[in-house]
Amino acid sequence: MKPIFLKKATAVLTVLALVALWTGSADAWGPVARTSIVVSAARLLSKEDAIPLTNLLSDIRAGAEVSDADLTALIPEWNSDPIGAVSAEMYLLQAVRGDRIDPYYAYRLGVLGRVVSSLTATMRTAKPSYRTQYYADVDGNVGNVTIASSPRAIVDGPLYFRRVQDDSEVRQPLIEKDYQDGVGFRGLAAKSLSQDVSRSINAVADVWWTILQGQSRAASISQTQLARYHEDALTFYINRGNRRETDEAYDRLRALGVDSPDMIKRIGDLFYEAGDRTRAIEEYRIVLEKEPGRRDVAERIAAHYLEEGERLLEEGRLEQARDAFQEAALADQLNATAKEKVLEAERLLSQRQDRLAEAQGAVDVALGLERQAEDLVRLKNLPEAVSRLEQARDIYASVTDEFPQERRAAEVGYSNVERRLREVTAMLLSDAQNFSGTGGSTHIALLLRAHAVELGRETLIGVVERDYARQLEEMTEEMRRRLEE
Repeated sequence: MKPIFLKKATAVLTVLALVALWTGSADAWGPVARTSIVVSAARLLSKEDAIPLTNLLSDIRAGAEVSDADLTALIPEWNSDPIGAVSAEMYLLQAVRGDRIDPYYAYRLGVLGRVVSSLTATMRTAKPSYRTQYYADVDGNVGNVTIASSPRAIVDGPLYFRRVQDDSEVRQPLIEKDYQDGVGFRGLAAKSLSQDVSRSINAVADVWWTILQGQSRAASISQTQLARYHEDALTFYINRGNRRETDEAYDRLRALGVDSPDMIKRIGDLFYEAGDRTRAIEEYRIVLEKEPGRRDVAERIAAHYLEEGERLLEEGRLEQARDAFQEAALADQLNATAKEKVLEAERLLSQRQDRLAEAQGAVDVALGLERQAEDLVRLKNLPEAVSRLEQARDIYASVTDEFPQERRAAEVGYSNVERRLREVTAMLLSDAQNFSGTGGSTHIALLLRAHAVELGRETLIGVVERDYARQLEEMTEEMRRRLEE
C-alpha cells in the first residue's frame, strides 16, 4: 500500500501535468491557417468517412472565423481551459445531435474546430515574437501544403491532446532557433509545414468524428445548457432570415419544456430585434397570459403598435392606424400617448368623412348642372346652356384625388362636359347669323369671343364682325331709302 503522502504527490503531479497541457495561448495559428485547417478537416471527413459536410462548408467556415467576443460568449473557457472547453462542447454537440447536420450545428462544429486547431498548433508555447512571425509566415504559405491523412481516432480528452501536443512540440526548439538565427521560415518551418498543419487537421477531424459517430454523453448536459444551445440556434436562424430552420429551432426549444415567462420574453425579443414583429407579439402575448402584470412586455407591445399606427397614418390608412393605436391602448392601459393617438385618428377619420361627403356632393351638383344644360339646349337657350356646362366643368375640376372613386367620376364628367361644350358652342356658331343686332346679338358676340379658343379665335371673331358689318350695311341702306322719300 502506498503511503498517503505518495498518493497526494501523485495527484499533484497529475494536476500539474494537465496544467502543462494548457500552458501557452489557446488561440494559436493565424486566422488564414485556422480557417484552412477547419475547412480541410470538413473536406477530409466528407471524402474519407462519408460524413456530409461539404454542403455546409460556408457555415463551418463562419464558425472557424468567429470573433473572439462571440467565441467567448459560446465557449467561455476556451482560452483559460481549452481542453476542458473542448470536452464540454463535444458533450453538448453529442447531446443535441439529430438526424441531420443543420447549418447551426455545422457552425458550432466550425467554432469547436477553431479551438482544436489552436490547441494542437506548432509553436503554441514559443517565445511570442517568434510565434507571431511564424504564424504570419504560415498564413502566407498554408495554401501550398499537402495534407497527410491519418486513421480516425476516438478523442478521450487530456490523453489524446497530450499525445498530439507532444508531437507538435518536437521541432519547436529547432524552429525557434532558425528564427533566432535569422533563417526564419526558410529552414525547418517550411520543410515541416505540411506535417504540422496535417496534425491539426486530423485532430479537428478526430474531434468531429467522435462527436458524430461516438456514444452520446447527454447525461452530463443540463437542461439549461440544452436550452441555451437551442436559443443560440434560434438567434442564428432568425438573423439569417431562414424561416424553415427558424421554425424548427423554435419547436426544438419549446419541446424542452423550458417555457418560463423570461425565456419566452427572450424569444420574443429575438424576433422583435430581427424585425419579425408579428412573431414577437405572439410570444409577448403568451408572456402576458402567464404574467398579466408584466409592464416591460406590455410597454413593448404598445410601442410596436404605436410605431405601426404612425406608419399607417403617414400612408393615409386611417382606419388601420386607429386600430393599431387601439391595440396599443389595450396592451398598456397606462399609456397616455396611445389614448391620445386613438382620438387623433378618430378626428382625422371624421374630417376625411366630411371631405368625402363634400366630394360626393360636388359630383352630384355637377351632374345636376349637366342635366340643366341639356334641358336648356332642348329649349334653344344655348348661351345659358354653355354657362351651366362651364359651371359643371369647374366643379368637376375641383374634386381632388384623395378619393379615387369620386375622382374617377369627376374625370369622366369633366371629359363629357368638355366634349358637350364644344358641341353646344359649335351650335352657337352655326346659329350666330340668325340673331338680330339687338342685345341678344351682342350677348352672342361676347359669348363667342369667350369661346374663341375652343372653336378657333379668328373664325369666330370673323363671323361676329361680318354679322356687325351686315347689320351696319342694312341700317345704311334703310337711311338712304328714307332720305330719298
